[in-house]
Amino acid sequence: MELFPQSVGRVVIIFTSITALLSLCPNLARASCGPIRNFLRPLTEYNLQGILKIESASFKHPWSKDVFLSTLRERKAVGMVVELSRGKSAAFVIYERHDHVIHILDLAVKAEFRHRGIGEALIDEVKYKLSQTEGIDQIIVEISEKNGAALALFSKKDFNSVSRSGKV
Repeated sequence: MELFPQSVGRVVIIFTSITALLSLCPNLARASCGPIRNFLRPLTEYNLQGILKIESASFKHPWSKDVFLSTLRERKAVGMVVELSRGKSAAFVIYERHDHVIHILDLAVKAEFRHRGIGEALIDEVKYKLSQTEGIDQIIVEISEKNGAALALFSKKDFNSVSRSGKV
């Protein structure tokens, strides 16, 4: 299973400072920042259809249903969905843990909900998971060099570029 298409340059960006995270949200040990937690649901087959629509509208090479299901089942990844009302998904994130690292595999926000802080809130939730999981000290994400919006979003959330690759 190939998650990234050939011939797309990738940028690996990383978040490494738990100290910076705690300074941004001092109550992080007790609860996550912001009200998004009230709308978070686990990504399941029930809400997967809405997620597939967001994925298809967001990416030139979207994940298929099979890729989502195998990632969640076989790779034991965690998926979270922002569900504003029953069955109406606005955004999602999928991540997995590797030793001391959380790897964000996929994150997308439905077009009508972009630029409202939902993507930032999802990243904050992943950072919250970092702060609550012993032994985790980094979050990494790979982004297409052509995805300026995602690069700007992660940069705004204190991620730093650590490598650039040509074709993956």
